[in-house]
Amino acid sequence: MARLAVIYGGAGPGLALLTQIDPGFTASFTAYAEAAYRGASLDPRLRQLLLLAHDVSITNLDGTGARNRVLLALQAGATEREVTTVIELVTMVSLHGLTKGFPLLCPLEDQTPDADAPTGGYWAAFETAFPAFHRRMKAANPDAFAAYRAMGEHIWKTGSLDPAWAELVFVVIDLANTHLFTEGAAFHIRNALHYGATHQQVLDAVFLTVPSIVRSLEVGLSAVAEATALFEQESKPAG
Repeated sequence: MARLAVIYGGAGPGLALLTQIDPGFTASFTAYAEAAYRGASLDPRLRQLLLLAHDVSITNLDGTGARNRVLLALQAGATEREVTTVIELVTMVSLHGLTKGFPLLCPLEDQTPDADAPTGGYWAAFETAFPAFHRRMKAANPDAFAAYRAMGEHIWKTGSLDPAWAELVFVVIDLANTHLFTEGAAFHIRNALHYGATHQQVLDAVFLTVPSIVRSLEVGLSAVAEATALFEQESKPAG
């Protein structure tokens, strides 16, 4: 339990029950989670920030995990601004419904990049990866497009994370098991490498999608404990 608490910032009643019911599996799971968590190429501060991004992403919204992860990030040396930058970056996941929906609703015969699209390294690369996306968004909702562009520029100009680490934030949230947005992940992997992340750092970031499976154990085993207690109570002879 102590080893799991290091990874998760604490261990709930579900894991405590698992330790009692199946210590062999608990040991194997602990080793698996530790191996995925400890990737040596990521410093502890960055590791916690990437795991925070995973937990606060709209595809997860793990409040307990996020609270624990913020504390672990601060203990590892992250600043409050780095923490808030991660949370701000995660809002860009809101684009994924658009990147998937626009080709269905607004097909374009001309798939060439939009000459009027936002410029600069990030924007140009996005336009290349998702041709005509900006054109579709601007045509469909000019106000939303302008606000999206302003929001993105603000995050990239005022945020406190190195561009390579910001890209790894997106790699982790895109490859979360609840999301698996592989087109986005491929785009952000290319960007991370371009900005100086090593191949091993990207791989270690991808491995950080593994430890979150503990939520299945916590939810499932907590349900076992509650249902078993209820069943035993109902099974007691009357009187």
